[in-house]
Amino acid sequence: MSQTLRSTVICVIDYVTFKIIIFKGKLNVKAADVHLIGHSLGAHIAGYAGEKIAKLGRITGVICQHLIFSLTLFRKQNIKTHCE
Repeated sequence: MSQTLRSTVICVIDYVTFKIIIFKGKLNVKAADVHLIGHSLGAHIAGYAGEKIAKLGRITGVICQHLIFSLTLFRKQNIKTHCE
């Protein structure tokens, strides 16, 4: 997987997490009422975003046959992202 794709995936995880935090704060949405659904790479993104949010209601991964990447590997490589 390329460096650009890895940094983009990290940005998307952060974006999804940020949006859920915004929903919780501004719209009074409870984390327990949120259902993240992802397909393929989106399933991995939903799972990693769900890791960051306490008491998230539900995560569904569709056609998630094998692990495409490991966020632990990203952390070890100290990959810089273009999220800022």
